[in-house]
Amino acid sequence: MPRPPQDLAPGVEAEALVTELEARFPASLIGSLPELDDAALVALADDLTAYERQISGGRNELHTIIDALHGEIIGRYQAGDASVDSLLG
Repeated sequence: MPRPPQDLAPGVEAEALVTELEARFPASLIGSLPELDDAALVALADDLTAYERQISGGRNELHTIIDALHGEIIGRYQAGDASVDSLLG
C-alpha cells in the first residue's frame, strides 16, 4: 500500500525565519558590506554566528524529539503494543 502524500513545502515557520533574518540582517546592511570597517564586519560575523547557533540549537532540539518519537514507535511495535494490521484494519 503506498504512503499518503506528504506536504513538504516550507510552511509558516520558514516564512517566520525569513522575516526574522531580514529584520536582523536587512538587505541594506548586507549590500553595504564593502563600506563596513573591520570592527563592523567582525560584529556582523559574530551576530550571524550567534543567529546560526540559535537556529541550529532549535533544529537539534527538534531532532531529539523526533528521535524520541521514533524510539517510542519502535518500542511499541517490538513490545506488541502496536501493529501494522491494527493500523490497516
